[in-house]
Amino acid sequence: MRIREHMVDLVDLDPRLDKARIESGEDLRRVPLQDDEHKTHIGTSLKPNDNKLVSLIDNTNLFAWTGTDMPEVSPNIITHCLSIYKEVRPIVHKKRKIGEKKRVAARQEAKKFEEVGFIRITHSTTRLANLVMVKKSNGMWRICTNYTSLNKSHPKDYYPLSSIYQLVDEATGHTVMSFLDAYLGYNKIQMHPKDKEKTNFMID
Repeated sequence: MRIREHMVDLVDLDPRLDKARIESGEDLRRVPLQDDEHKTHIGTSLKPNDNKLVSLIDNTNLFAWTGTDMPEVSPNIITHCLSIYKEVRPIVHKKRKIGEKKRVAARQEAKKFEEVGFIRITHSTTRLANLVMVKKSNGMWRICTNYTSLNKSHPKDYYPLSSIYQLVDEATGHTVMSFLDAYLGYNKIQMHPKDKEKTNFMID
């Protein structure tokens, strides 16, 4: 696996850090997969020659070690599209002061997302939203975007997702099932090119 410059650890992009994680039922030990920097934890009951561990080591190229290693879903498969009422005019929010500490945190977080290609800088826009910085229980900051105006101009989707039972039934008979993470799903599915300008936000 090629290690890119300006790497951003996945843990830095993980918004679940302030939530309790499921604990292992047995003691864990560290196992290097590629080298000392790329390790994982396995149960002590798993032997070094176990087929599960061998398979894990043989497929380390499937792991995302940094944010730049997470490929987005191809736009040819799916994109986020925003249906906006035709009569609604674009809105640019008046810049809101957020304080120096929040501004510094916002810049740092935005830089991480820019480095991994989740966002890009734009200099001209007809729509612009303010950021809302929310402090998590672990002391870190989470960037939220005030899309209230955008939400008001967007028709409500009364059927956002199928029931879990229907989704499971649809997977029956297939050899492969994707477990695309929902907690960073909005980063992995791109906005449709015609709608990207509708999701701009300001930091400075």
